[in-house]
Amino acid sequence: MANIAQASATVSKLQMELNTYWMQNSSEIITQKQAQTTAELTTNLVLERTGLGSTLSKNTVPASTITTTTTAGSTTIKGVYRDPVDRLEKHILDYIHHCTQNAKKIAETRIQLAKAQMDEFKALEDFEQIATPSQWNIHLMLKPKVKLCSTKAKNYVLATKRAEYDLPPKFISKIDFTFKIDESIVNKDEIQATY
Repeated sequence: MANIAQASATVSKLQMELNTYWMQNSSEIITQKQAQTTAELTTNLVLERTGLGSTLSKNTVPASTITTTTTAGSTTIKGVYRDPVDRLEKHILDYIHHCTQNAKKIAETRIQLAKAQMDEFKALEDFEQIATPSQWNIHLMLKPKVKLCSTKAKNYVLATKRAEYDLPPKFISKIDFTFKIDESIVNKDEIQATY
């Protein structure tokens, strides 16, 4: 009789452990499904906003891939639900790479400009040491003209880039667009309607 009671207690304990395992496993599956759905929706949103590609279709997990064994089942489920997260990470990295190209280009241009200015400064120092008085006078006469030409070229490039990026010229921001209306001519209701 004691053996039957002990076996019954062991079976009840195993049933409770199995029930607990299935509850945890099902909650993990639900959590992973929610994570997959969130990853898919976020990926679609990022793709729509950036225009990097078409939206992803929602992947459904076939019942055959979800196994009930403890080791293989959780590995299979995690592998299936990790794929959208990896794709989301890939799309985010592509977006960051795409958006930082301009900053990279600006930095490279500044480095090239600094190298060119350093070479010009060394050439100027060499010129100062070997120049004759007549060459120095010509240099002093041409210096303001070259500076003016350089400023015009810089302004032209700046205006071209602002037009390319659909930005208004800087002088527009200095203009005050608030208009004062004479209240003696127009009544207050019409002024309110104007604003």
